[in-house]
Amino acid sequence: MSPAEEPMTACPKFQKQAALLKDIRDKIYKAEEALKLGLAGQLQEEIKELFSCLDYKKASADCKKCRCVAELRNKMANRVINREKAL
Repeated sequence: MSPAEEPMTACPKFQKQAALLKDIRDKIYKAEEALKLGLAGQLQEEIKELFSCLDYKKASADCKKCRCVAELRNKMANRVINREKAL
């Protein structure tokens, strides 16, 4: 999956959250170091919405795509947070 594109799903919750995740991700890429930690925290808060979805179905292709994106964004947020704490 290209970092510039999110997989399409029929899920309206994913579509809404994916736009927010992409916006925050793009801000992290462009932000000064001092702002990245706060943005990573915001990213993790939005990711929680996807991980706590009440409509999650393990066998659903849409849900698998959603979880994949959420896991990737969570790893990104964790890397930013861990890097900032190490400085």
